[in-house]
Amino acid sequence: MMIRVRFGKILAEVFFPKKESEKAVIYSYGLPSEPLGYKEPLSTKLVNEGYIVISPRYEGTFDSYGDFSFDKAVKTILKTIKMLKKGHAREVWDNKKIKWKVKEIILMGGSFGGSVSLIAGAKSKDIKKIVSVSAPIDYRERIKLDLEQRKKTMKRGFENTWRIKNEKVWDTIVKVSPIRYVNALKNKDVLLVHGKKDDIINYKESLTLFEKIKSGRGRHELILPENLKHGGASIISRRNIFSKVMKFIK
Repeated sequence: MMIRVRFGKILAEVFFPKKESEKAVIYSYGLPSEPLGYKEPLSTKLVNEGYIVISPRYEGTFDSYGDFSFDKAVKTILKTIKMLKKGHAREVWDNKKIKWKVKEIILMGGSFGGSVSLIAGAKSKDIKKIVSVSAPIDYRERIKLDLEQRKKTMKRGFENTWRIKNEKVWDTIVKVSPIRYVNALKNKDVLLVHGKKDDIINYKESLTLFEKIKSGRGRHELILPENLKHGGASIISRRNIFSKVMKFIK
């Protein structure tokens, strides 16, 4: 079953397994990319494993209201956690109240969404497990490399779905650098997946974060597939990766 819910400015789709579940995954998408869909391989696999899957649209993107900023992406996930903990929401189609009882929430994301998941997880006392794929770890380095090209791409083809109204918003992207949250991430369970052939975000960024957090009380794992390039949900849904992700989060 799939429903669409709105809470404040945020719209999210929620995918339910056939049996009642007390565990949920919130998926965060890349920049620019699209929210995880109902019939995509990853959402289907997670639902089949018994997880409720929540696919929120960051405030200022797609069906959510407002203008986009990088810190609003993190706030969107924090508000989604709060909505899940509340235990109910109203379906937008007929305003029917849908109830659930979630005891465990896992954050998962790819590329920019991996950064968002790491930071939201670091900030939330309700999150213990985080899965990050191909994530930028320090946006100070990204600014030096390719943000100018990314700005042009966004303006050419994503102005309506990613509503960045002020160019100065780009100056704040360093706020979503997971490297700033090492101390909190040390005490979370963090799985980092990064292909060694990623030609957009070098795998050494995930390696650097892993080296900094592995001494903490949390459980930390790093998977560096030799032949994988950049990606998010498409990487997690690969059979050999998905099995490792399931082993980590269960």
